Amino acid sequence: AGAGAGAGAGASGEKPGALSRCCSACSKSVKKMDIKKILWIMRISNLMNVVLFGCAAASGFLSWEGSIVQLFLACYVCFFAFLLCAFELRTNLWSKYFEKLFGFMYSFWGRALFLCFIGSLCLALGHWVTWLVGILTVINACFNCFLICQHPGFKAMGGEQQPSADPGKLDIPAVAAYLKAHPTVAAQAVSNTTFEDRPQPNAPAAPSRSSNSSTTA
Repeated sequence: AGAGAGAGAGASGEKPGALSRCCSACSKSVKKMDIKKILWIMRISNLMNVVLFGCAAASGFLSWEGSIVQLFLACYVCFFAFLLCAFELRTNLWSKYFEKLFGFMYSFWGRALFLCFIGSLCLALGHWVTWLVGILTVINACFNCFLICQHPGFKAMGGEQQPSADPGKLDIPAVAAYLKAHPTVAAQAVSNTTFEDRPQPNAPAAPSRSSNSSTTA
């Protein structure tokens, strides 16, 4: 009985495998990264995926054998690739249309599911190139989901991204709403403001140059 208990204790105290240690290390490194860097990595990976979508669509057109379904699938892949590319480039020309017509693109989970959907279209084209693109797209979608689940910054954002990535393009109500939802950011902004930058209601007005020149004369 003592030997069995010792064996059980030894089994329960075994070290985790290499795969679990690698996943744990990746999770810790992702949590320590800045949210802006994470968003930049996701944008680069999605733009690289757009190039793969172009290759899949070209392969679907070149291998077309008269199937209407294949032709429509290739056109859909082209359209969705253009949609993802225009969104990731963050052009002011398309931002207002994306916000009205494709609001799911501003959701991180919505974008990940959108990648899975385009990957399924690539798999349905039935060519080895499109199969490869579809598999890589699903891997990219899983990578996006891993970053979303592991980094705490996405929970702070509420799972959604602002239509404008440039804070200077936000209006005053949007800035006030963001600071109200993120009090730590507001406190940090106040603490970073120097004493000279803050308005002094009781401070006397600075003399003008003309009065200084007349006094000197």
